[in-house]
Amino acid sequence: MSQVERDGLVRAALELIDQGGPQAVSLRVIAGQAGVPVEQLYRVVSGREELLDVVVAELVSRIEGPLEEGMARTWQGYLQALGHRVREVMVMHPRAFPLLVTSPPAAPWLRPPLRSLIVVEDLLAHLVGHGFSDEEAVQAYQGFSSFLLGHLLLEAPCWVPAPGRSRCRWTRAARACRARTSIARMGTSRT
Repeated sequence: MSQVERDGLVRAALELIDQGGPQAVSLRVIAGQAGVPVEQLYRVVSGREELLDVVVAELVSRIEGPLEEGMARTWQGYLQALGHRVREVMVMHPRAFPLLVTSPPAAPWLRPPLRSLIVVEDLLAHLVGHGFSDEEAVQAYQGFSSFLLGHLLLEAPCWVPAPGRSRCRWTRAARACRARTSIARMGTSRT
């Protein structure tokens, strides 16, 4: 299968996760929806677990990449922009977010939800570039990732539609919840 077909498989898996959580993902269901034999999907992934790993890789890829330049000029702005990027992934896929934080990381010292070596190396370099020692940068990374993980795991249920409600209708209530817990209200001074 081509990359286009692989991307379609990831989209289909994310749609199933968005509707019913990770437990809803099934290669048979995806094959049935696509009108193809399930064996065809096994040419792309070896099974459900690999498909979930590919979904996590897709979510991680959405966190990687340059941050808003204006925000990233200071270390505080950098952390805020990175936090917003991770939060955007959680808001778009709140039922998939737990996969991002529970799947094995690329390296044993990586902390969820920042599972990408690219993101963490950039974060550490950015902090060191703003005067942090190596030890201070690692401590800031650990504290930031712990705060971000806790905050987003508490906020994620606000974005999951209640039974019988559509996501659009639920969005009003989620906005109210988000306003109470917004990471944007976090202070930016270093003490």
